[in-house]
Amino acid sequence: MPCPAGVVTGAVWIRNPRSTWPVCCAAAVVGGLHEASAQSGIGPSDEKLICGKGETGMSASDSPEQGRYLYCIVRPGTTDDLDLRGIDDQPISEVVEDGLGVLVSPSAVKRYRLSRQYILGHELVIEQAMTRGTVLPIKFGTVAESEAAIREKVLQARGDDLHRLMIAMDGKVELGLKVIWNQERIYADIVARYADIRRLRDQLAGRPPNEAHYQRVRLGKMVEEALTDRRLEDADAIMARLEPFATDTRRNDIYGEMMILNAAFLVETAREPEFDVEIQALDNDMNDLMKFLYVGPLPPFNFVDLVISWS
Repeated sequence: MPCPAGVVTGAVWIRNPRSTWPVCCAAAVVGGLHEASAQSGIGPSDEKLICGKGETGMSASDSPEQGRYLYCIVRPGTTDDLDLRGIDDQPISEVVEDGLGVLVSPSAVKRYRLSRQYILGHELVIEQAMTRGTVLPIKFGTVAESEAAIREKVLQARGDDLHRLMIAMDGKVELGLKVIWNQERIYADIVARYADIRRLRDQLAGRPPNEAHYQRVRLGKMVEEALTDRRLEDADAIMARLEPFATDTRRNDIYGEMMILNAAFLVETAREPEFDVEIQALDNDMNDLMKFLYVGPLPPFNFVDLVISWS
């Protein structure tokens, strides 16, 4: 199924509720929707799990030694029927210990730069694995010197915490939502709502651009402040309608003047249809004032991003 070319007025649904393959790699569709690839790692708000510190767990210098690149934690054997390929088209294998598995691929022991190619390779493996069961994403760029190190430092040292986190994520998926104003509509709403902005705009209408410079700057600041207030109001209203359907939520950074909300929701699979219905209702209620970009189901990138320490 091809990915939509971009955001259009109304709701854009990039949803694939129950197929055996993701509709497309999330980062390729909505770069930045889940910020996990560049953030420090955290678990769910009620069960934080940080396996040490450091982006790769290795020295910054490249090494010719053959190590293992880590993608995610799974239950052993759940992805055996998938022909998975990882970063640099390397084959995916599984390191297993005590009822847990780590999906890995051969890799030099080195630091991976944050490039689109590498991030997509990392996330696509996790998204494919999610089609077979619960996954716990591991922070982008994590490399181990050996499979023995993975068993000792991850699966043995953190096994109890990982089992608890797996149970916490069972039966849940991440759903992502970006909301963007229709620029023409929101400016019209601001002018209609604020009499002082409307009055100053009318006073400046028809005057040459080189006149009343300071009044024009003042008008711009007034509009900017009004947009900030309205953004908070609209974002809070949207979250208030969607939060009852989620077990946890994250608000990520927004980009550009017209973006209202960039959020992720951890939702029980049984409640996905309800969430879908509420998104559609929001889109209908907004009457083209807002554009919705709605994606999922995704692995819990915003709720689990394990950081591994090799020291």
